[in-house]
Amino acid sequence: MRLIPRQLAMFGTLAVLALALAATASAQKATSITSVEFHGSPSGAGPEIVVNGSEFGKPPAKSYPAGCGATGSVYGAIGAPGSLGLINDTGAFSAGYGNAKSASCIGLIINSWSTTHIVLHFGNNYEFYQNLNPGYNYVMQVKAAFFGGVVSYS
Repeated sequence: MRLIPRQLAMFGTLAVLALALAATASAQKATSITSVEFHGSPSGAGPEIVVNGSEFGKPPAKSYPAGCGATGSVYGAIGAPGSLGLINDTGAFSAGYGNAKSASCIGLIINSWSTTHIVLHFGNNYEFYQNLNPGYNYVMQVKAAFFGGVVSYS
């Protein structure tokens, strides 16, 4: 079969459209958290927090200093896409949430970040709040993904 120029142009347009749709679909893969691990101790400086999953992409683009003169940063509002934070449901505190005008007094410090693995810890004000004790309920947010569970240490 011999194609004429109009058919070639249509073929080319369809191919470009198919590639664009495939690129858009892969760019929109959802962030997913598969596990959250707590290492170390709930007291003092607090635990190291390891978050495993997929499609984490790059660290949050915007961050602000934690409130109350604390170390660490905050990364957006609770539930907002692009945010990073942890809520201690049982001990009634949140860490890593806020903006330039209103920030959590417990910041988060990112030790390392890859598309599948995040390691972080709390800023220095953690020790002034109720510890993240074993058996407490928590919710972790990475961008638009949430993962909840019961705290246990390894």
